Parts: sequence; C-alpha cells; structure tokens
Amino acid sequence: MVARLRETEGPDRDLDCQIDTAIYRIEWRPYRDDARMVWGHGPDGAVLRHGREICPAVTASLDAAQALLTRALPGWSWQVHTESRPEAGFCAAVWRSWGRTAYQRHVAEALPTPALALTFAVLTALLDDPEADDAL
Repeated sequence: MVARLRETEGPDRDLDCQIDTAIYRIEWRPYRDDARMVWGHGPDGAVLRHGREICPAVTASLDAAQALLTRALPGWSWQVHTESRPEAGFCAAVWRSWGRTAYQRHVAEALPTPALALTFAVLTALLDDPEADDAL
C-alpha cells in the first residue's frame, strides 16, 4: 500500500479506504450504490461510522491527513513544505521527541500534493512500529 501511495499522482478514494481499513480494521463498502456514501464493518461485524459519513480523504485533504496523524500517532508533530522548485513536489516529515536530543523522524519527499506527502510520512512511521500490520 505504501508503494502504491508513492506512485499515485493525485487523490485516490479507493486508496483512502484501503488505508483506513489497514489502520483501523474498518472495511468500507458502497452503501446503496452511491459511491459517496459509505459505511464500515469492524472485526466483529458491527457497523461503524465514527461520526463520519465517508472514509477520510487522506490522499486529497491535508486536514484529513493531519487527522490521520493525530489519531494514529498521538503526540507526533508534522510539517509539509516545498523545496525551492515547487515542480519538485511536496515534502513532509513526522516526528516525536523525547526531550531535546532523542527523536524519531520519518520523511516523504517529492510527492505531488501536501496530503499525499503527509499521508506517506505517517504510513512509513506506522511501518516502523513492531506491531504494525503487513497490510501497510
């Protein structure tokens, strides 16, 4: 999934739902054949909504990507920026600190949108977690 995110050139709703499924074990499916209205099933089969009507658009929205970071990696910091040439793409970093010198950092470079860059950095940080799922 991380490799697919690295290769995508813009927002991808299917990938959004795959990311949500991998991280939170929510299986998103179309509701009444309307692709904009979706719902999820948890591991126990219960219907889940988490206060939202759609799977978060982490590949399209910087706000959704930041919410993913906040929920998946509480206490971590983030930044997104461009290099001197905007056509080179967007870079993102996520990190957590333990005082002034110890930190863990994950970086995404040269992705086409800020949301893709931040989502990529979050997923790579989650991959470093020894309990991370192979689905990522």
